[in-house]
Amino acid sequence: RLEWDLGELVKIDPRLSSRGLCEPTLAELCDGSILMVCRGSNDTITHMSGRKWCSISRDGGLTWSEPFAFRYDDGEPFFSPAAGSRLIRSSKNGKLYWIGNILKENPRGNRPRYPLQIAEVDEDKKAIIKETVQVIEDRRKGDSPWVQFSNFKAYEDRETHEFVLTMARIQERSEKDLTSPAYQYRIKMEDSND
Repeated sequence: RLEWDLGELVKIDPRLSSRGLCEPTLAELCDGSILMVCRGSNDTITHMSGRKWCSISRDGGLTWSEPFAFRYDDGEPFFSPAAGSRLIRSSKNGKLYWIGNILKENPRGNRPRYPLQIAEVDEDKKAIIKETVQVIEDRRKGDSPWVQFSNFKAYEDRETHEFVLTMARIQERSEKDLTSPAYQYRIKMEDSND
């Protein structure tokens, strides 16, 4: 039998995200606090910046900080479309990673959803370490401009300690074609520096 209490609602000003916050991913940090990264949106408000938004809980998820933009560790903000993402910790090296879409230009709501990257999280700064950003998948020659690298699942292989990401390359052939095989990506993790 499980017993639980409902924590408070995390709200965001509609001038910062046009469709609120959704698709949260959470991780317990080394200091015991919880980091939540949520999907934001700039859909229908083109001058608004498309971002991921974070909130911190220091009491097990009962209360949450005001949302703040997910940034690089140097303080620079980055653009991200309205799409889910994933926080995942490596048992091999103990480091926390974020998997999601980082764009060079402001998105238009949900698009584009490429490239898909992985980056180490600086747990003290609650930010991604810029120099660790690596591309997992990007639009290839022959892919439609509608191709999406989102709606993925990620887990750690217990034997190899690799991150395993499964994902369909949605709309890879055309806007109307939603069929795609499921692809598997295996991400080898570095050893701990300790």
